[in-house]
Amino acid sequence: MNLLSPHPLHLGVLICFLTFFSGGCTNDSPGTSNVPRALRSIVCTTGMVGDLVQAVVGPEVDVQVLMSPGVDPHLFTPSPRDISQLSMADAVVYNGLHLEAGLSQTLENLEEDSGRLVYSLATPLENSPDGLIRVGGEQFDPHFWNDLELWQQAATGFANKLAEEFPDDAARFQANAEAYNQKLAELLAQSQEQISAIPPERRILISAHDAFEYFGRSLGLEVAAVQGISTNTEASVKKVEQLVSRVVENKIPAIFAETSVSDKAIQAIIAGAKQQSFDVRLGGTLYSDALGPAGSGAETFPKMYEANVKTIVEALK
Repeated sequence: MNLLSPHPLHLGVLICFLTFFSGGCTNDSPGTSNVPRALRSIVCTTGMVGDLVQAVVGPEVDVQVLMSPGVDPHLFTPSPRDISQLSMADAVVYNGLHLEAGLSQTLENLEEDSGRLVYSLATPLENSPDGLIRVGGEQFDPHFWNDLELWQQAATGFANKLAEEFPDDAARFQANAEAYNQKLAELLAQSQEQISAIPPERRILISAHDAFEYFGRSLGLEVAAVQGISTNTEASVKKVEQLVSRVVENKIPAIFAETSVSDKAIQAIIAGAKQQSFDVRLGGTLYSDALGPAGSGAETFPKMYEANVKTIVEALK
């Protein structure tokens, strides 16, 4: 899995970009089917999506990730180079559930372009949404990778979709998904055991934005956050005051910043608690909406999840 790097726009890419929004650039030629003939390259939106996709397709397919480590997908908007990369890929895979809000129009245009597969990992979960956390009406919390059982369902659904589109490689895709899911099942069991070492009264996770509801539900943690599900929402003074009171009353020893979100509100909670003669410390920085950079120990999704569990257990235990 490689992060996208700048490439000069050669004539073919430029023409493709100029005609992209009018539907004039496709991968198929007259008389071909609406499905790509071969799967050579995939562009994914986030690092978590890229990790799952690479595991399922294997090293035979070039998988690139649009958003670099630390980039907030809620706020990301594509550049012309990003759009050209998306339009040249054989397939585009994204998280879905409005995580990539700034890419919505681009993804819609890509779906209208019949030359490639455009797929949301949330598709099988939306078809049976009982496991998703509803946040109002038909809106769901998009951070479902933090529930490893849901992420397994996403991997299986993606493998099944690829098997339909590229039947010659169906067995490989499905075997790879099964292997990936086995690793996730082992990670979940390991994580549940580690979280159980935290005293029950301390199993409260307070973070910068509401990205860990699935995580908390899966591992038995109570979760609270300053900002809402999207980082587009503002942290209110009232919310900070409420969390200060909660920290002081429950004697919560640590709260957590996030790599892709400002820690300003978290620092405000620490300062507010200190004014009430209670010292709550910054327990560490969690990876919420993006993987870590190379060498961080969180550069793959399983490592990212494991790093978060370790940080939380060490701070609250």
